[in-house]
Amino acid sequence: MKKIIFLTIMFFYFTSNTLNDNLNINQVNQELITDMENTYNIKINNASKEFPNFKITKDNNVYQINNALQIISKILSKFNKEFFNTFYKYNYNGLNIYLTNNIVSEDQITPSGLSLDYQKNYILALNINASSLEKVFCHELMHHIEFNMQKESEPFPLWNTYNPPNFYYNYSYTKDYIFNYTLNDPQKNIYFIDYYAHTYPEEDRARIFENICAYQTNLSYYPHIYQKALYLQKEILNIYPSLSSLFKL
Repeated sequence: MKKIIFLTIMFFYFTSNTLNDNLNINQVNQELITDMENTYNIKINNASKEFPNFKITKDNNVYQINNALQIISKILSKFNKEFFNTFYKYNYNGLNIYLTNNIVSEDQITPSGLSLDYQKNYILALNINASSLEKVFCHELMHHIEFNMQKESEPFPLWNTYNPPNFYYNYSYTKDYIFNYTLNDPQKNIYFIDYYAHTYPEEDRARIFENICAYQTNLSYYPHIYQKALYLQKEILNIYPSLSSLFKL
């Protein structure tokens, strides 16, 4: 069954966040926003808005907004307009990025990121106060890659063959966390970056992709995760060959 909502709740692994302090703190860098929108054919918004089961709040901190814009710009430079143009297929309205200081769900979960395939819009909301914002943004981009791939066929059909025998995802954000097969286990038994990767196969893939996209983390130390990363790369490049420079596996 197709899911249309994904959350990003926590990020703590492999690398730390770096921030650029050379920012104009007097006004929002509208020139950078316009440049990113024109270069990549996306939309960037800073507004309070309600979606089904979720509410996002506008951020008024100019320093944080400008910092987030620079981080987003750095990640977007790894992509291209050809890739983002595919988000207009099937009468969709492209990728819409919302900068927010709070994302709240009806059950009071407060994620760092939110991805929605909603009313012919790809909605990507970022809590710009979150740590490791590069990873959060890349994580959410992976969800939108899957949303887009799902328009053609069910993506990653062989994914479960890269998991341990008899493994099942939680298919829930609220069930008890599972720590099996994570980085605390012996190297030969590591299949998942952390317990959050146990929630859904989409979250597992997004956890891996964020490390590739944000920091080009060397995953080869973890053979099972590395095999997943290679399969992820293969399937993405089958649909988006222009992203070949993104992967350094």
